[in-house]
Amino acid sequence: MDSCESYLLCIIKKYEERVLNYYKMGKLPTKVKTELLEDIASKQLDDRSLCAAIDRVKRIYYGEVLKALESLGYCVVDATARLNSRLLVGASSGALAAVFDIGLSWDQVLGLPFIPGSSLKGLLRSWSIRYCLERYGDSQARRGCIEDFLALTGLGGEALTREELREYGSLLGVEKVELKEASAGLLLVFDAYPVRGGAGSGGCGLLEPDVLTPHYYRGGRPVQDEFEATPVPVVHLSVAKGSEFRFTLAVPRLEKGLRSRLAGLLGLNREAGEALIAFKLFSEAILEGVGARTGKGYGVFEITSLRASHSACQEAQPRARRPGSLKWILG
Repeated sequence: MDSCESYLLCIIKKYEERVLNYYKMGKLPTKVKTELLEDIASKQLDDRSLCAAIDRVKRIYYGEVLKALESLGYCVVDATARLNSRLLVGASSGALAAVFDIGLSWDQVLGLPFIPGSSLKGLLRSWSIRYCLERYGDSQARRGCIEDFLALTGLGGEALTREELREYGSLLGVEKVELKEASAGLLLVFDAYPVRGGAGSGGCGLLEPDVLTPHYYRGGRPVQDEFEATPVPVVHLSVAKGSEFRFTLAVPRLEKGLRSRLAGLLGLNREAGEALIAFKLFSEAILEGVGARTGKGYGVFEITSLRASHSACQEAQPRARRPGSLKWILG
């Protein structure tokens, strides 16, 4: 077994070696991906570097992040959650996409698969919009609800995407939405890293061979009928069920009216603090699943521990951020 200083680079190196060996033998490397996954599952790849990376993040990384946020006066939510299913994030990009055609978000500095904070913030944003549409029947109330939530997640570029406007415009009673004032999100959402492996057959229990069999695409395009369907299995890696990730969110002191409205929208006491508001939003949104294939049951988490710190943000005030605002052009 070769020693691996970086588990990701070890996968890439092993892939390269196998491909070249096939060509040297005058054969096409059609079985390389399957053989590589078998190596991972049978622990033929040295996964000590991956285990060490999990331990370093667990012992060092989060302690420093939380200390910095609290010293700056943020209200902080620190949650650990366990996967009740497999997880696939970053399927269309990254180094592993070059190996298996289906990628997996991987932090090459910390040496771990991870969930980007941008993906988590996008989840919070999309959940909030749907929540407002379901909670209220009145268009004006829906618009106010969405604007308050987007003050947390940020208003920049398109307030609502063209797809969202096409889908939700009639429910909101608008033809167009414009930015009156753009703003960065008040809520900070950090990348989430694994702090414990799960039931995976490889990679310190963190990784699991997986397969996708697209039935209705051929050459990257949808087929016209069933007779054109040619199912071709695509093997790749997923994060294994049972793995635990740590999630960190931070929010500054909010303007009293916005804080009270958000608390009410989430069914909390209107005097609830910022940390509780952030946790309530996160805990509800994460139930929808994280990453790709959530419709197939992937990315489902169960929160196992929680620490919400609000004392620091009562004592100190980070640099003030003004929430953005929207201009709703009624239809």
